[in-house]
Amino acid sequence: MRETDPRWSVEHQESIANPHVGPFGGSKLLAVYQLWIDLCERSNMFRFDFDRVRDELEHWACDPATFSNVALRMIIIKR
Repeated sequence: MRETDPRWSVEHQESIANPHVGPFGGSKLLAVYQLWIDLCERSNMFRFDFDRVRDELEHWACDPATFSNVALRMIIIKR
């Protein structure tokens, strides 16, 4: 188990979720997913066929039965 650093503490945290049902091609949601793929690829931390992921995402974005739930967790820490 990691010990916590007593010099830092969580001041506030909040989660924001954006569930979406149905096709999302051409939406801001699709753009967010594409940016995440780009970030992962450019980090050079993963050896993966990111073009295959992009192709699958494009197909998934057109499916009317698609469900997606993008979430963001914000944490404010203080020293």
